[in-house]
Amino acid sequence: MTMLNRTVAFRFFLSRFLRPLTACALVLLTVAPVQAAPANRPVEGIKLAAGRQHSAMLLQDGSLYLWGDNTYGQLGFADLDYLDEPRRLQLPGKAVDVSLGFDHTLVLLENGAVYAMGRNAFGQVGNRSTIQAAKPVKVDGLPDISAVAAGASHSLALDTLGGIWGWGDNSSGQLGEPHGQPISDDAGRVIGHRHINPHRLVQNGAVSIAAGGNFSLYVNMSGQLLAWGDNSRGQLGDRSSQTRPSPQIVTGLSSVKKLAAGFHHVLVVVEENGSDIMYAWGDHTAGQLGLEAPSTGDVFLALPQRLDPSLYTDRYSGRIAKISAGFAHSIAIVDVQPYKSENSENARQQILVWGDNSYGQLSLPSVPLQQQPVAVRSAFHGFSGDDYLPIAAVACGSFHSLLMSSKALLAASGRGDRGQLGTQSVINREHFTHVAIPDLVRPGWIDDATLTITRLADGQLQLSWPPARDNIRLAGYRLAIMWSDGSSHHEELDPVEQWTLRADHPANQAANALQAAVFAFDEAGRLLPDRSLSVLSAYMPPEQQPEEPQSRFFSDPYESKPLAGESGHLWRPGKTEFSTMPEVPWDMTAIYTPEELPQQPDHTWRIVLLSAAALLVLVLLATVVVIRRRHRKEHPETDDQAASPAVRRVP
Repeated sequence: MTMLNRTVAFRFFLSRFLRPLTACALVLLTVAPVQAAPANRPVEGIKLAAGRQHSAMLLQDGSLYLWGDNTYGQLGFADLDYLDEPRRLQLPGKAVDVSLGFDHTLVLLENGAVYAMGRNAFGQVGNRSTIQAAKPVKVDGLPDISAVAAGASHSLALDTLGGIWGWGDNSSGQLGEPHGQPISDDAGRVIGHRHINPHRLVQNGAVSIAAGGNFSLYVNMSGQLLAWGDNSRGQLGDRSSQTRPSPQIVTGLSSVKKLAAGFHHVLVVVEENGSDIMYAWGDHTAGQLGLEAPSTGDVFLALPQRLDPSLYTDRYSGRIAKISAGFAHSIAIVDVQPYKSENSENARQQILVWGDNSYGQLSLPSVPLQQQPVAVRSAFHGFSGDDYLPIAAVACGSFHSLLMSSKALLAASGRGDRGQLGTQSVINREHFTHVAIPDLVRPGWIDDATLTITRLADGQLQLSWPPARDNIRLAGYRLAIMWSDGSSHHEELDPVEQWTLRADHPANQAANALQAAVFAFDEAGRLLPDRSLSVLSAYMPPEQQPEEPQSRFFSDPYESKPLAGESGHLWRPGKTEFSTMPEVPWDMTAIYTPEELPQQPDHTWRIVLLSAAALLVLVLLATVVVIRRRHRKEHPETDDQAASPAVRRVP
C-alpha cells in the first residue's frame, strides 16, 4: 500500500473510531525499578509533561510552568481560555512531580501531598465531587505520595510504602475493583463507573506507575510489569483483547528499567546482555510500535515485541536514556558512541522517533507516518547532523512533542491550536521550535580553569582567566580583590579575559598579601549576589613571605567554584564554546546572535591551494604541448621515423 493510502486509512480510523474519544496522550513516567522514595524528596531533575492539548515543565527549584488549553481549568489559571507561552503556577510548596491527562493535571509537592485541577466529570480531580476545578485543590485521603500518573480520565498515585491509589474513571476497570459509583445515561442505563475519592488498588510492592488512556501499569520490586484495565488494542500484553479489572503480569519481561504508556500502546526498556532493549505492544495503527508489522487498518499486537535500537542507528552505545509515548507516536533518546557520561564533554545522544506525524509531532517534515524509528536530523547555520548534546527531558502529548536540552533550551513540535507548543502562537510546527523560558543555567568554567595573577615589570598587577561558558550568552564578569591590610577593590567588567590594576593603587604593595576572584554572570544572574555565581580565585603571598598560606591573612578566603550550584546544572561547559553542531535539533537564531553562532569552517585556503595546484598542472600540460609541437616542426624526420619504424636487416 502506498504512503498516501496508508495515511488516508489512518485518518479514517481516527475519525471513525478514535477521534470521538478526543485523543489523549500522556507523558508517563520514565522510571527505574527502585523502592518508592520518601516524602520531602528534592526534585531529581527537569521534567516535561504533555496532555491532550496542554503542557507542563517542572524545574529543579520546584517551580511548575504550564501552558496550552485551559477550557476546564487544567492549567490552574482561572478565567483563562488558553495560554500560548509557559506561565508559572503558584503552589503551596515546591513541586516534585507532574502528570497530565486528557484535561486534568496532577501535581505532587515535596511534602508528599497531591494537588489536582481541571475537568472532573469522572472525579479525576479527586475533590469528592464531579465539579471541575479551575485552581489547584488538594486530594484528600492519601498517605505520603512519591509519584503521580494521569490517564485519560483517571489518576494514580504511588505511596512511599509501595501502595497504589486511584480515583476517577473506572469504566474499563483501570481502577480495579470495586467498580465504584455507577454512571447512567439519560435513559437510566449504566454506561460506566467512577471513583470520586481515592481508594487503594495495590497494597504494597510497587516501585513505579504509569497510566495509559484507560489502562494502568506498575513495576514491582522484582522488576516485573503488571497491567490492568482497557485491553481493546492489546495494550495489556496478555495475548488477548479482554479487559481485566485486576493487575496481571505481562509475561516475557523481566527487570523493567523504564516504562512509558501512550493512549493505546506501551513501551518498556529492559537490559539484555548488558545492553538496553525496548519492547513495544498495543495499537499499531499509525506505526507507533516501531515494528515491521503492517500499520494500516485495524492493527494491534497483544504481546511484547522486541525493538532493538541498534538496528536504527549505527553508533548505538547500548543505553536508552529516555522514552515517551503519546496518542499514536513514540520517542526514544539513545546514547551514541563515543560516550562516557552525560557530564562528559563528548556525550552525545540521538532522538529516535516513529508513529503518527500528521501534525509534525515527530519533527519530520512531509512525512505523515513513520513506521520504524528514525533519527531526527537537523541542518542549521551550515552544519548538519543527527546527534546532539544530551537531552534532559522529553514528553509526547496527543499530537505534540516537547524536548528540553541539557543546556536548558526548550522546544516543541506538532499541533499548536490551543497554545500547547508554548511558542506564543496557535500554529502547528513541523520542526522542533524554540520555546522561550526562564534562563536556568548560570555561566561557568570547566573544572581545570584557573585565574592567574602576575606582577608586571612596571609594578602593575595583571589578572587573566579563560572565558566562562553559558548556555545562551555571557553578560560579563565581576572582579573582587582584597589585600591583607583590609583594602579592597570591586569592578564590573564586560566579557573580557584580562584586567590590569594600576601601579599607583594605594594597596598595590608587594608587602601585602592579595586574593582575587572573578565571578561570571549572564542576564538572568546579573542581580544575584557574588557568592551564588561561578567563581575562579587566586592568591598571591607577600614577596617577603612567599610560603605563607592564604589562611594566614584572610579569615574568609575565596575558593574557586567553576560551576555555581552544580546540583542544579544540566550542562557542564566544555573546552570549546560549542560542540559539533547542531547542539539541539532546532534553529538557535532565536536565542543566539549571528556572531555567537559557530561559524562554518573556513576552507578558503584549501580552495586557493587547490586552485593554484590545478592552474600549475594546466600550465605544465600546456607547456608540454607547446614544446612537443615546436619539436615536431623543427624535426619532421623524427615523426616519419616514428610512423615508419626501421626494419632490421638480417645478414
